[in-house]
Amino acid sequence: MRTRHLALLLVGALAVPAAADDFFQIDRIEFLEKAPKNKKALGLYEYYAKEGKRGKESAFKPCLRVTLRSKAAIRTNLLFAKVYFYNQEYKLIAHQSAPSGIKRYGRLLLNPWPMVINRKKSEIFFEVPKHVRETPGWEALVVWGDEQGATAGQYPDKLLRSRLEFDEKELTERTAPVKRTPYEKTVVEHVVKTGMRKNSQITLLARPPSGKTDYKGVNGALALCVPAGSVKDVKNILINPDQANWAIQHSLDYADRHNLAVITWGSQGLWDASKNWDDHTAEEYKRMDERLDTMMAAWAKGIDELHETHGVPNKNFLLKGFSGSANFAARLALRQPRYFLAVHTHVAGSFDRPTPEGRDVLWCITSGELDGGYERSLRFVEACRKMGYPIIFKAGIGLGHRGSLQTNRLGRAFFDYALSLREEKAQLLAERNDPLSPRLKPDPASKVKPWPKDFQEPEFIADIVNQEVYPPEEKDLVPEPFRIYLPTETLANIWKDHH
Repeated sequence: MRTRHLALLLVGALAVPAAADDFFQIDRIEFLEKAPKNKKALGLYEYYAKEGKRGKESAFKPCLRVTLRSKAAIRTNLLFAKVYFYNQEYKLIAHQSAPSGIKRYGRLLLNPWPMVINRKKSEIFFEVPKHVRETPGWEALVVWGDEQGATAGQYPDKLLRSRLEFDEKELTERTAPVKRTPYEKTVVEHVVKTGMRKNSQITLLARPPSGKTDYKGVNGALALCVPAGSVKDVKNILINPDQANWAIQHSLDYADRHNLAVITWGSQGLWDASKNWDDHTAEEYKRMDERLDTMMAAWAKGIDELHETHGVPNKNFLLKGFSGSANFAARLALRQPRYFLAVHTHVAGSFDRPTPEGRDVLWCITSGELDGGYERSLRFVEACRKMGYPIIFKAGIGLGHRGSLQTNRLGRAFFDYALSLREEKAQLLAERNDPLSPRLKPDPASKVKPWPKDFQEPEFIADIVNQEVYPPEEKDLVPEPFRIYLPTETLANIWKDHH
């Protein structure tokens, strides 16, 4: 009988890859019986309610930690990773078709494994079921790769792989090298000169959805303004998204799942983040207005050039920004609305003057009750409502200048809703461009209703100050200045869920 040394950390032999395409590598497989003391909350946890106590307790789930790497960067949604468990007679007793979810520092990671695997060491985890752990002399075979090739490693001894039957066996035995396009080579960098002495250029970076090397058949684009110190930092977010904050990871994952290209750039400060448009003197606003027009025109020029040279989409953008980049995003949507289907900004510090053309865009503004820009957000939303903007607003209860799971969920659901309105938006624009159509361009002096039908007859009314939701027949319970429309039940449920 093969023996095991059970301890806090049970370390298996270094994995020996199959003699095949060596693009995928497994460096090490370890059995974690208990959470390592030198790392916080690393591993698998089960959360459960404990009688007589508020909140939830957690218990560590024993697991295999697999350390792996690839020869070049590759997105993990193109890959698979599995584990097969055997007894001493090499009979299969359990298997898992994907890595297990993990918690790190009390926060659920976006994916059960990193978004990108490259030459650096990465980790994935597989829970070891109780009945496996109770099986004397159990073994595990881990397989990972893509549809063109794979590698395998074992814990703790070298298994007689010839005696094993598993679905990916042929993949692990392939010897022909496979040509793969490195992920970083799909990122396009484009510099546009602004003509200004300060903020003399803006650099746009674009990449197709994961699994594609061009932009044919994509469903639009996610335009992501990011708070970054340099072009290198912005590019690193695209190439190594796991190093970005969780909100950006969620955004990039959303783009891939909805077949959207990603266009990103760094925020540039051309405004006073402590003032709205009406807090400036006329002279101050004129100077800022001219600089913003110049910058946003350069941005639009860059998008058109990317469209012509690389086929990058140039319409139906979903636009997102956080903090300083939210300030940029909102101003961009007001000045170049023809590119955008919807915009979501979170904890923007200040806002520009709403434009009549801006109401062609769907707006989701989120903030925190304790954020410094909260009052300015309310003033912007009120001005937009009066102009017929399709706009929703949510302030996180007790939230300061930071992200939250609720506002992030609301933004994703709002983008889902926006994508469902692409045909209605196209019809709106077609009618407006038709000289025989009664639907003319917006009149700045007119008070019009929001263009989506769902906003004209919404399912729910929300009180943005008192944080309550009502059916439309009870709208008189909400004072007019506090009232916004929630067009779908999904949005309303997320909006009123304060947890």
